[in-house]
Amino acid sequence: MRSCGSAGVPGPAEVLVVVGDGVRSLDVAGPMDVFEGATRLTARGYRVRLASAGGADVRTSSGVRLGVDADLEDIRHGFDTLLLIGGCGADPGLAAHLPRLTELARRVAAIGDGPMELDGVPLRNGRSPGGSCRVVKVVPHPTRSGGVRTAEGIVSAVDLALTFVEDDHGGEASHRVAQWLVRRPDGRPDGVARLPRLARDPALRSLLGDIVMRPEGDFTVPAMADRLSMSVRHFSRRFSREVGMSPGRFVERARVEAARAAIEEGREPLEAIARRHGFLTAETMRRSFLRLLGAPPSSYRARDEAVPQWL
Repeated sequence: MRSCGSAGVPGPAEVLVVVGDGVRSLDVAGPMDVFEGATRLTARGYRVRLASAGGADVRTSSGVRLGVDADLEDIRHGFDTLLLIGGCGADPGLAAHLPRLTELARRVAAIGDGPMELDGVPLRNGRSPGGSCRVVKVVPHPTRSGGVRTAEGIVSAVDLALTFVEDDHGGEASHRVAQWLVRRPDGRPDGVARLPRLARDPALRSLLGDIVMRPEGDFTVPAMADRLSMSVRHFSRRFSREVGMSPGRFVERARVEAARAAIEEGREPLEAIARRHGFLTAETMRRSFLRLLGAPPSSYRARDEAVPQWL
């Protein structure tokens, strides 16, 4: 419901998260953390409710029990955002409610790992010409089609939620939420130096996600420019303008951050970690660590063996 606060001030935007048994817990927690961060950092924020067919609690694929706030049958008033999580359209008990719910929502999003089996479920989009029905199709990265957005996987789900925050509260708020999400227990940013700005271009945003998820890939400037069908010169200028740093520096930062996490969490030899995260040699990785973090890779392993950082 689009509620209002005192003196006519708009209240929190209501987000209805539809879940069913077998949903992946991180697919739910990621977007919810984004909305929580936005609520902390903005004047209006969001009110998030979990809903299921019959209002019963659900169990995730890992066995975690999720408390449900609402029965889909009871949702009869307009609200801001409908978020469909993890193939819920395959459940007839849930699918029967979808045409009505999409009419009530201002915007619709679907999140899941792999095909959500929503094909064939008519999701009515009241903003489309003639009130025609739409079918949600999950794609590898967040996309927009009329009033319906889709995303696949944990990182894309978080990115999709950040996109909503950007739409509602502006790019600065979205960036601050992203920073808040990745702070360490000691309060320092859990990243290298600073986060990049969120790219507005969906193709560039998709590229950034791939670099973070697969830092070992072929992310030379010519390869990235070719992927976006741009000249090297135009791509480099566009990247720097939207992201706030050069393509090469962003790739280096992503590789350093991924390697640092691997060093802190495991006992794999540094040479193997270097190769697995896109560095040619351990020496190349060491130089990048010194340039960006001011300390060699070995110091992160030694630090992990000493006193925990939060003590």
